[in-house]
Amino acid sequence: MGVATFLLVVPASLTAASAVPVAVNSRVSDDYARVRRTDGSFAPEYYAFGEGGCWSSTQRDESIEKLKFMDIARTIAGPLAAQNYLSTRSASETKLLIMVYWGTTDGSKNSTASAAYQNMVNSQTAAAGATQPPSGAPPGAWGNSLTARALSSSVSNGGGIGAESQAAGIPDSVLDIFLMVERTQLHTDVRNALMLGFADEMIAYEPLQSTAARWRRADLYEEIETNRYFVVLQAYDFHLLQTQKKHKLVWEVRYSIPESGNGFSEQLAAMTQAAARYFGQPSQGLQRQQLPSTGIKFGEFKVIEYAPEK
Repeated sequence: MGVATFLLVVPASLTAASAVPVAVNSRVSDDYARVRRTDGSFAPEYYAFGEGGCWSSTQRDESIEKLKFMDIARTIAGPLAAQNYLSTRSASETKLLIMVYWGTTDGSKNSTASAAYQNMVNSQTAAAGATQPPSGAPPGAWGNSLTARALSSSVSNGGGIGAESQAAGIPDSVLDIFLMVERTQLHTDVRNALMLGFADEMIAYEPLQSTAARWRRADLYEEIETNRYFVVLQAYDFHLLQTQKKHKLVWEVRYSIPESGNGFSEQLAAMTQAAARYFGQPSQGLQRQQLPSTGIKFGEFKVIEYAPEK
């Protein structure tokens, strides 16, 4: 008996799958404003890239380790060009030096041993202001030293476990351990909040811990205490840097996504595209943009050919 043969085809199409929120926070100097052309578009501004450095996590991650600075710069250059920030090698027409920092926050461990972290601490403990020079590691935002002190004071004065534990009769030796862990976690939370651009929102949500809206604070802390891939772009006045050796920060943008379920090398272009609208523009606080991912949707099986029995 012969065998009937069917050739089936399954039509497939790319479709938007679940979206990942990209957290974006940008700041702009008071004396910086982009020039618009008659058609409403921004006039071109020319820049040169500077390598800021990578803030690595305590765990190995091939998706971020395999990327070099030039790989990241080439990826970011496209969304910058879409906002009419154009790369140039001519010093005379370069207006901005854009420092690029990238890495992964460690939400659960206090990675104070890394050189990148130590450099960041140095930049944050320096006097606040937009004229601080960039360090070899992800730098702090405007006023980070002040923000860090406000965060530490705000969170520490929130009560914590101390009074409750003493009232419950927990021995002092055990209480000391709990307090040490609490301070360590606070240190990590503050560090990550400053790096990711979550600091202002962290301060604003802190009073909610004793209210019915404390879930909003809990959601924010969950984000902060989750490992996140991040990019920080800081644009400095190139002419002022070249002629007077002064580091004037013109604008900065910080954007990040959760590490879980993502790969830095795979998502860098998409997360940068989501943040691009805030390049050189103030975000007015922490914003969350949707990062669409692609998936394959299979259609119905269809018979396109039939081979009769022989």
